[in-house]
Amino acid sequence: MHWTERNNATARIGAALARRGWTLYGWKEDQSDSMTDYYSPESWDGVASKQGAVAVVDCSSARESGRVVTRRILEPVGDCPACKGTGDHPSGWTLQAARDEPRRFHTETARPGTVSLMPDVVSPIQFNGQGWGAGIPEGENMRGTCGILRCHDCGGRGTTLGNAREEVVETWPKFQGNPTHKLWHVEQDGRMLVSGTGLGPCALHNGGKEAAEKIADKMDAALAGRYSLSSALPDKSVVVATLTENKERDGIELRFPEKPATEVLDRLKGAGWRWSRFSSCWYHKRTPQARIFAEAMISS
Repeated sequence: MHWTERNNATARIGAALARRGWTLYGWKEDQSDSMTDYYSPESWDGVASKQGAVAVVDCSSARESGRVVTRRILEPVGDCPACKGTGDHPSGWTLQAARDEPRRFHTETARPGTVSLMPDVVSPIQFNGQGWGAGIPEGENMRGTCGILRCHDCGGRGTTLGNAREEVVETWPKFQGNPTHKLWHVEQDGRMLVSGTGLGPCALHNGGKEAAEKIADKMDAALAGRYSLSSALPDKSVVVATLTENKERDGIELRFPEKPATEVLDRLKGAGWRWSRFSSCWYHKRTPQARIFAEAMISS
């Protein structure tokens, strides 16, 4: 998929998880502006948590695991001398007035030595929220205008800034990368609960949101225990599988006395285990995560 399609698919899954009460990490709201042809859609870095579980989408490595997100905060030291602390540009241009006369607006408010490349377009990003600028008496609505041009010197803050300090915005949970050939998974305490593919359908214009909802449902189901091994086993007091090592192939193997329940088969496939007709066993490359998964199949 193109990166825009991957972004759309991931963001749709993130939005579906948020509606189910998951906490999203690295989420950005849609900031696109059709008036200025500015494209900045909603996006998500693919990490979410809920009740101690972590969902990871479209992330093949764990290099972002436990990431600490910070931002630089500049301490205000006094009112801006240009706008006298209002945050509004002294010219008093409003967004509506600027769009009525864009060329005169750009001519009068341009910084020294700069020329507007799009003199007939006015971006709302340059303007504060509602308010009244200097020279425009309150009550003179000017056809419902809102948004006063930001002060160029302070960027609309109304204050001058001094030394910077760092502030922690959020701390991401620790997680593993997605298993081989998988594009998403849910884990808890280092143990894979469920994993799968299927990002492509989530990027489609028609049906993409429904596909994302299905993946979010699977993640929520795994967390709720509807796909847990313990709920699939009728009797925890007996050994339901035998675990052996295959040193020649650097793998581990699980053998069941009879065909496992459908829930168990779904979990095996979701965790990357494969069926061997020749050996009549389920096998996986020998990794710490695979061993933890396998040991959950065997009662103590």
